[in-house]
Amino acid sequence: MSTTPPSPRSRSLHGWSILTAVAAVPLLFLGAEVTSKGVGMVDQVGLRSPWFFLQEFMQDHGLGWLIEHGHRQVGWIVGVCVIVLVILTWRNDRRISVRLFSVGILAAVCLQGALGIFRIQLNAILGTTLALIHGSFAPIVFSLLVMMALVTSRSWEMNVAAACSPRLRIWSLIILALVFGQMVLGGLVRHMDIAFGARAHALGAFVVLGAVIWLAKLSAEEHAGAGWKLLLILVGVQILLGLESWLSKFFVETAPWNQLQPLFDRDIVRSLHYVVGAMILANSVAFALSVNRRLAWGRLPALTSNRQAGSLPYDEVTAPRLEGVA
Repeated sequence: MSTTPPSPRSRSLHGWSILTAVAAVPLLFLGAEVTSKGVGMVDQVGLRSPWFFLQEFMQDHGLGWLIEHGHRQVGWIVGVCVIVLVILTWRNDRRISVRLFSVGILAAVCLQGALGIFRIQLNAILGTTLALIHGSFAPIVFSLLVMMALVTSRSWEMNVAAACSPRLRIWSLIILALVFGQMVLGGLVRHMDIAFGARAHALGAFVVLGAVIWLAKLSAEEHAGAGWKLLLILVGVQILLGLESWLSKFFVETAPWNQLQPLFDRDIVRSLHYVVGAMILANSVAFALSVNRRLAWGRLPALTSNRQAGSLPYDEVTAPRLEGVA
């Protein structure tokens, strides 16, 4: 393994990638609060300038207005962060794939912003359909930001993960599909109040839990890093939040089972349930990317094996060639 320290440029890019991903978390929470509190149409003008919120902040528009426009304002901030991320990537990272990936992230953020605008502008025509799409696409964008933080890390650039079995690689992709499907079903519950969505989302929780437990077993047997541990913890927290969210949404005070009333503020719990779901999806993406890395970066293992054999020392001369591959 090379002991060459990462350059200041690489550290700055990785640090900004982490900062951008972290900045997206309050954006997810505020967006979830917009839905939980039903304030998506508190302002029926879809596109506002970034300084509109500051101009109207001191006016008494109510909590719903603050949450909805706070969501928009943080969206502008995250958008600027992603623009800076693209610039830093093209300046500091010589890997063409990573440069193009940063542009793809910017395109995804622009698309998400457009969905938010059209969700308001077309509400009279499409109702909450675009709200469902907007809410389902947000965790994908967040996962892309987490992926960017992963592939710009020093460990990703300098190391190649140990070979994983085909069943672990396939199962990581199955988990990814199950988690995203569960989030879409949750969106049906939040936005559409479709009976099928509620039943399928409840049953899907058991499917995802069982699948993640099996993934943890496979990962522990193959010593496939520690990503599965965080995934298992997040799923456990998500089930608890899901139970409270379920009670808060369907609790009826006059029903015989009214002793099962939720313990926490219903809106915040439902919003946290959404945010943790996005984190689970991002963690699933990162884990799947890590265990399938030898397929995505097929030339790296050969270079690494030669380096271990001593025929190709990894130093300041050979490092640029490895960086150009990924």
